[in-house]
Amino acid sequence: MLNTVKELVRQIQITRKEIVKLDTKIKKVGNEAFYQIVKMSSSELEYEKFCVREKKTEAGIEKEEYPLRGLLVSSRRTNYEVTSSYDKFEEEELYILEDGSLKSFYTTTEFSYETPYYHVYRKESVEDRKDHFDKYDAINKIIAQLRRRVSKVEMERQSKLEKLNNLKGMKGSA
Repeated sequence: MLNTVKELVRQIQITRKEIVKLDTKIKKVGNEAFYQIVKMSSSELEYEKFCVREKKTEAGIEKEEYPLRGLLVSSRRTNYEVTSSYDKFEEEELYILEDGSLKSFYTTTEFSYETPYYHVYRKESVEDRKDHFDKYDAINKIIAQLRRRVSKVEMERQSKLEKLNNLKGMKGSA
């Protein structure tokens, strides 16, 4: 019985060491793939406007500061607070910006129950936090966005072909 326990513990320890090695390899390969994918795809992604600071109410956007264009590819919640008057959560976010660069932000979002608004405040990370994000998740978000983009571009192409064929038809009947 003692030998069985020793063998099981040994197997667990060996497997745990292998898991640590696999995690290291996954991170390395994931980082390499991620940066290649960002470089390759950044010119064809659709970027959305986002602001470092914004306040939105029922009437619309009340205040925006420092608008940027980027694509959110990864986020992770770091804190969440609920009170009787508001919800507040904090996240770390990773964006690909239009120029293909990567920026990470600490983001605080507050939703008020008393007055219908929410406020977003983003602070650019002082330290390089890009390696703290799940690259596998980010890669999948980029791929999904590229698939939507392919569909949209294909629809535009079909529309142009249809327009061209209609114009050619009009020319031939005139």
